[in-house]
Amino acid sequence: MASLDRTGDDCAEDVVQEGSCLTVADHAEKCNSLFQECMILQGIVLDPTIIDDQRARFATWTSDMDVYGPLHGSLDYRLRYVPSSVELIHQLLDVICDTLSSLKPLNDLSRGTRGTRTRMPEYNDPEELRKDEDGSSDAVTYLNQAEENAFKITERIGGTLSRLIRLSKAARELAKANRNHSYAESVTEAPRTKSALVDNKLSFPTRPLTPECPYCGVIIELEGSNEASTLWQNYVVADLEPFICVPPACLEASRRGTGALTFGSSEAGISHMQNAHGQIWECRAPSHDLLVFDQEAQYPEHLIREHDVPVTHVMSLSGAARRSSPKRIVECPFGEDVHPSESVERSAVFESEALQSHWRGQ
Repeated sequence: MASLDRTGDDCAEDVVQEGSCLTVADHAEKCNSLFQECMILQGIVLDPTIIDDQRARFATWTSDMDVYGPLHGSLDYRLRYVPSSVELIHQLLDVICDTLSSLKPLNDLSRGTRGTRTRMPEYNDPEELRKDEDGSSDAVTYLNQAEENAFKITERIGGTLSRLIRLSKAARELAKANRNHSYAESVTEAPRTKSALVDNKLSFPTRPLTPECPYCGVIIELEGSNEASTLWQNYVVADLEPFICVPPACLEASRRGTGALTFGSSEAGISHMQNAHGQIWECRAPSHDLLVFDQEAQYPEHLIREHDVPVTHVMSLSGAARRSSPKRIVECPFGEDVHPSESVERSAVFESEALQSHWRGQ
């Protein structure tokens, strides 16, 4: 890499474009490669510790968040039900990639217009460089570029990294909370949907004699537990993810061949439907009529594309534009009859508790 000053087309391979299927791990690896290239080139800033510090922060983020972790422990796996957060993480990684790509090596400034090389003095102190400003336009250019690079690294990359760390931690905690809910429905004789089968109980595969699951190879701590059978059944249910997201948007996506969005617990499914489908985002900008978005990822895209809002401000604006949506699921999406009790109580997602229990298979 002769220079990091590349055009947008040249950088296309280093950032995630719209519609890309790159994982967070893939995208982070691209950022890491650009960090490494900057460090190899050296003459990016007068003080090399500036970029070293941000590279170390980035490495700490990838380690703490298990970005490159094993399949069932990686950040991509844990955030598989939080697509809006994943999209924002990709946008922040794009900022880091673009900024690293825009850094101009100071050594390139010492080349003449005819391809000859003009010797630039060695400067270890910006104040020493400023003394030559009156007599050397090259020195002024050298200093200005060094300060511009330092500003991009400390302010743009440093600030983006801070937001990336906060967002990743919050998203991971949300995903962890959803996965750690107890599976009250997963007991030894969990009934099937009453409208389909009566008094028929679910059967589970025999609990393994070793800690390793014979089906997926994951180590499960069951030995020595008084509730080993229940823990095994909970694990099977969580792995099979039998709870389906039923709002029209997700069901329509599954009909197009992308597969239904499923969950390992009813609590995780309810949380997804409440957060992903129970909210809207309103844009009330005076330049156009009121626009309503039912998916969080659509609102940031609109802000960036239509209003030129910097990515660094998108998250705060998205939170301010969020509104609760009154829409609830009023009938079984699979056409089965559900008869609510006389005292109908609404749930957060379903029109009645009876409909929610029906969805749970109770």
